[in-house]
Formats: sequence, C-alpha cells, structure tokens
Amino acid sequence: MNITGFFATIFFIAYRAQAARKTAVVSLQPVDIHNPGKPTTLATISFDSYTFDAEFSSYETPILSDLISENRSKSDIKYFRVGIYDVVNESWASSTTISSVETFAKGYSPIFIINCNMEGVIESVSVKGHKIDAGMTRDFGPQIHVLKMSKGPRPYLNRPVVLKEGKVEAPVPEKSFLQKYWWLIAAALMVIISAKGDSE
Repeated sequence: MNITGFFATIFFIAYRAQAARKTAVVSLQPVDIHNPGKPTTLATISFDSYTFDAEFSSYETPILSDLISENRSKSDIKYFRVGIYDVVNESWASSTTISSVETFAKGYSPIFIINCNMEGVIESVSVKGHKIDAGMTRDFGPQIHVLKMSKGPRPYLNRPVVLKEGKVEAPVPEKSFLQKYWWLIAAALMVIISAKGDSE
C-alpha cells in the first residue's frame, strides 16, 4: 500500500466518523389543555448513528414553576410531552411520548431512550424515571440508551404443501345430501309435527 492510499483511507474513515456523529435537541412541554406553552429544551444529545454511542452535550432538570404560567398551579400539571421539536417549523419532528412530572423529581434518575430507524434518524424519544437506591454507589445522573429498529421476521407466503414420501394426498370425499342438510330436514319435521298438534 502506498502512502497516498494510506492517507486516503485515514481521511475516509475520519470523514465517515464525523458524518456519523449527530446532535439532537430533546424538548419537553407541559401537558396543559388551558395553556400548553411552547416546548423548551430539556437536553442536547450527541450520538453516533453507526455505533449508537451517545452522550449528553447538555442537560438541565426541568423546574415546573418556570414552565407554567403564573395563574396555574403546579398540582394541575401531571405530565410532560417529550420529543424532538423543530423550532423553525414550530412542530414536532419526531413522535412524542408522555412522561410523568415525577420522572424529573428528586430521588429519580431520568433514562432517555432514543429510537432510531434504519438510516439513523430519530423516530421517537422517551424518558422514564429510575428510582435511586440509597445504598447504590453508581452515577445518579441522566442516562441514554439508543435503540435501532431492525427488520422483523417476514412470513413465508405460498409455501408448497410438503407430503410424506411415498404417500399421495387423498382427496376429501364429498358429503352426501343427507350429511349436508340433515339439520334442515329435522327442523322441517319439527315444524310439521308442531303444526299438526296445534290443529287438534
């Protein structure tokens, strides 16, 4: 391998690694039918669309009093809507999920679950709270799990019928008239007998 080919390979690998690294801004919005307000930034996540290695660029625990209007009570808000929000189009760019307000409360560690499609585009974001055990000594900060969708099993249609060797499939014998309509004949006889009893 010559020196030019070596540097071209290194450049290609570095370019692909840079192109694979993506950034996503996760937003949240209080679920309030009276005054929903605009979504605010919850976290900025950087992830690799090939290896699905992810890390937080920024994260800020939401404070409920800052997100609701002054005339609303904190007890009125029970849930947050979470997803990727497009600020330019003012619409959700991914499907949204609902998370409880308690997910971000003290004593809970939020776990972000990022679902990506086959091309590495984020389809949905969900957040669930993991209760912190006092005896545990690990990091209690927010965590990220990136999941990639994969193709499921496909049904095998028009499968040929496999017979045992040396045996021919026997044709199903056709039912006789009496075997097919015996119940109709019995019902007609019951009607005739009951009609004769009424006439007497």
